[in-house]
Amino acid sequence: DPEARLDFVTARLLSRAFTAAERAVSHRTRERALAAYQADAAAAQALITVGDSKPDASLPPAELASWTLAVSQILNMDESLTK
Repeated sequence: DPEARLDFVTARLLSRAFTAAERAVSHRTRERALAAYQADAAAAQALITVGDSKPDASLPPAELASWTLAVSQILNMDESLTK
């Protein structure tokens, strides 16, 4: 469930839930990224294979890549950086 995932992430990174406006922006970003990564499987694979950790093979690469991008945006929020 995307709502539960987003709540899980924001609770741990921001110690709060997103507002309705923030939630809409996050979902819109993730949905656009998902469409782009579904159209370009190589780009999704390239993103999720960066670093030493291996991606979970049971997860669809495009979905994992879209969540990677969404969580990266949250991590780059001033609120997350100065928490």
